[in-house]
Amino acid sequence: RPRAMARPPRRAVGGANRQCGPAGSTPAAGAAVGGAAAVADPADRGSYPVASFAALADRDREHTVVLDVRRDEEWAVSHIPGALHVPLQDLLQRLDEIPDQQLWVHCEAGYRASIASALLDRAGHDVVCVDDDYGHAEELGLVEMGLVARAASR
Repeated sequence: RPRAMARPPRRAVGGANRQCGPAGSTPAAGAAVGGAAAVADPADRGSYPVASFAALADRDREHTVVLDVRRDEEWAVSHIPGALHVPLQDLLQRLDEIPDQQLWVHCEAGYRASIASALLDRAGHDVVCVDDDYGHAEELGLVEMGLVARAASR
């Protein structure tokens, strides 16, 4: 099948053809120049703020909800007190449980939070994506041990 690539400079297509496939594969059929603005309808593009755990610590707690999209096993070890826990793999099936407040979405390192933030933004929620290492939340004293960690420490 033909491939299309979105890379800013036109000259990059030849190099991308060499790097992106085995010898004899179909070369790129075209290239989009100019990034997302050049290929996506403005009505279909979303954006949301990106923040750190330090910013999360300073948020307006009365009007925001922390949403933890890590796996159950990660939550059981430690979590931010008061956070809503909806693992990323369950998010679409549980959208009706998501409150209509600004959501500060986090995971362990930011990747799952970015996916969840995009899905929530697309669904009409006001989101802030926490793109930070969970270790920083621990360093800031934002987390508490979960049941698994408490049992292991006894």
